[in-house]
Amino acid sequence: MRLRILALSCGVAMFAAACGSDNNGPDGSVDLTEQQTAALTAALVSNGALGTTAAAFAPFALSQLQSAGSFGGYDAVGVQVNYTVSVAGNTQSGVLSSVIGWQGLNASAQTVDKIIAASQFSTGGTFPSTVTGSFEDSGTLGSYYDRSTASNYVASTGTFNVTSAEFGSGTTNCNSSSGGVTVTCSYSTGTMTGSFGFTADKTNGTGAATFEQGTTNFELPAVRVTISVTE
Repeated sequence: MRLRILALSCGVAMFAAACGSDNNGPDGSVDLTEQQTAALTAALVSNGALGTTAAAFAPFALSQLQSAGSFGGYDAVGVQVNYTVSVAGNTQSGVLSSVIGWQGLNASAQTVDKIIAASQFSTGGTFPSTVTGSFEDSGTLGSYYDRSTASNYVASTGTFNVTSAEFGSGTTNCNSSSGGVTVTCSYSTGTMTGSFGFTADKTNGTGAATFEQGTTNFELPAVRVTISVTE
């Protein structure tokens, strides 16, 4: 049931994203077109770099941004999602805070050469303004993907810290419905600031056995989404 709920959420969220044309994201150093965000989200979902829960909601959140920042040679953005999903009497909810970086985005082929991400998940009902997470804990996920070797890595040590998450007080409505599924959502844009670094172990592919990302500071354009999905 958990995977079914998340898959349903992803599909409806992407439908809602396609209907939302008011992409008023904060200014960053890299402009993002709709084709680029579509290609990026397709790559994020297909290679599993974000984990199941983040992959269900990050694509919709990313579609609301028009620009990206950067850290350590990667284009990058911040994402926060407060989600509630109710299907056949089963409800799941939580809060996701992530930073996502990429290199070599090919919009026409819908591929990305490298993806690096740090995320924290919680069961609370409010957005955190700060995050302190350790990749040794189950609620914090660090990942790296290298397309050249078809390799994925999952962090085993290191930390993810958000020192500030500042968003505008106004929100944009992104409600939608399709096929008996109702999405109630709103979002705002702002910035996320912090740092992360990790050592990760390979889970598949032909790359090196481990990957190390040194401590990296970030200050990124970000989007904060509140979304409720009901079937």
